[in-house]
Amino acid sequence: MNEALKNLFKSIAPFTEEDFEKALPYFKFETVLKNEFFSKAGRISDRMAFVNSGLLRSFYTIKEKETTTFFQMPGTV
Repeated sequence: MNEALKNLFKSIAPFTEEDFEKALPYFKFETVLKNEFFSKAGRISDRMAFVNSGLLRSFYTIKEKETTTFFQMPGTV
């Protein structure tokens, strides 16, 4: 499992290596490329993201104008 993700969990609660090994099957690691969407408007998301590297931008569009709400940095959920 990714060390940055382990560190995030350890900052929340006292997870052991055994806890991480038990949790690992519940995670799916994937790459989102530039200009790809992690989720889209009108869809209910059934997943969450942990940013390992790069940035993930959250935005909405009204009348063809994009408004950025936040950027997710590496090491964040």
